Amino acid sequence: MAETRTGRYNSDVIHSIKMHLQTLIDQGRLQGASFVVSLDGEVVAKEALGSADGARTKPFSVNAIRPVQSIVKTITAIALLQLVEQGQITLEDKAAIYFAEFECEGFQDITLHHLLTHRSGLQVDDILSNNYETPGWIERLTERSLSTEPGSEFSYSNVGFVLLGLIIARVSGKSFEQFVEERILIPLGMTMTAFKLPLEHDPLVSLVFPREADWLDTPLFRSGAIPMACGGLLSTLDDILKMGEMLLNDGVFAGKRILSEQLVRRMTAEGLGLFLDGERIGTMSARTFSHHGYGWSMFTVDPEQKLVAVVFVPGIEDFVAEALHPTMTLIGSGVQ
Repeated sequence: MAETRTGRYNSDVIHSIKMHLQTLIDQGRLQGASFVVSLDGEVVAKEALGSADGARTKPFSVNAIRPVQSIVKTITAIALLQLVEQGQITLEDKAAIYFAEFECEGFQDITLHHLLTHRSGLQVDDILSNNYETPGWIERLTERSLSTEPGSEFSYSNVGFVLLGLIIARVSGKSFEQFVEERILIPLGMTMTAFKLPLEHDPLVSLVFPREADWLDTPLFRSGAIPMACGGLLSTLDDILKMGEMLLNDGVFAGKRILSEQLVRRMTAEGLGLFLDGERIGTMSARTFSHHGYGWSMFTVDPEQKLVAVVFVPGIEDFVAEALHPTMTLIGSGVQ
């Protein structure tokens, strides 16, 4: 299934994107691939290639539901900033306000801003293998020395976003997942996005077996032991596009304000739950921001070109670097 409109977007580039992704599929590196591109709020390209399953019995669809994993970090940032907007927290708050375990040397200096920007100094972690679902995991976290002084260096941290999810839950009085659903997913009309999908959506789910099926069954994310603020979300191209359009439009989507313009501008300027990678992409402006998720998926917004793009590239290989930023480079080159 495909949808393509020309005008401001070069149709030859759409062909180049498809050929690039099809090559990775033919090489046995990707199971499938799909992408959607929007300019000025209008979809100019939407394509799907390859298979929805390893047996190649079902074609990959532009409507497929996929794990988008760390893209939820952007949603976590939006949720936290909604609490900032309400005056319930500030980004300069020390994490120790919410976690008594952080009242120790080094850790007492970590702020929410540090956690949002992966500059907390917390050691590089694997949230799935460090027993964070057992009691006392925050205290055990502080038994490990910080890798760097808070605020000094970038070091990608899943556990930092788990901590932010706990803060959102404690301050709001709701579970992280309920807060996100009520304050972000429902207002944006992200009806095919969920932490736990209803059974009727199962036919649309596309997974890479056995790796992703095993991951989805991981007790850590299905038991509610920790908030799914660092990963665990399932979504579609169109739903992630809605989030991107909201950020492009300074916090408004379909006439609904999700976040203040001031906080969206701060989010996209400081990289709060986002990567500022316009220079890496090369064909988009310096103000471009994005996030990607394991599996893999990526959304990108270029405020200057009014472009939003979302790519799903379920990999047979664990990581196919050519499927992410190089694909966005091609997408950016199509603006006329």
